[in-house]
Amino acid sequence: MKKVKIVVIDDEKDFTMLLKLNLEETGLYEVFVMNEGAEALKTIKRVNPEIVLLDIIMPDLDGFKVLELIKNDPQINTVSVMMLTALDTLEDREKAQRLYNECYLVKPTPLDVLVEEIEKVVKRRTQAGLS
Repeated sequence: MKKVKIVVIDDEKDFTMLLKLNLEETGLYEVFVMNEGAEALKTIKRVNPEIVLLDIIMPDLDGFKVLELIKNDPQINTVSVMMLTALDTLEDREKAQRLYNECYLVKPTPLDVLVEEIEKVVKRRTQAGLS
């Protein structure tokens, strides 16, 4: 069975490493971790993941700008972006939705809920012929 490639973009290094370990432990995912938005765009192009888990608050490029850059780049605009952030305002949710994110999860998100949401995205991608 082919593992789903996921790029996690979050400036909290401990969080990203723990998330990588937990997701890879399921045996379903191959996870790449990036702690800066600008560098992450290069990794997305190199790795060609199915899913990006994206934080909003980052020091170089915020998650909204990264999402906008992903969706405006024909080389990577079919990747599914899931927001995973501490921001929980209606304004933030609506902005992410306008930029075409797949779902919006608020940290801390239990691992089982995160995996469930990832699997929903994988299913939609498969039905759309993207995976």
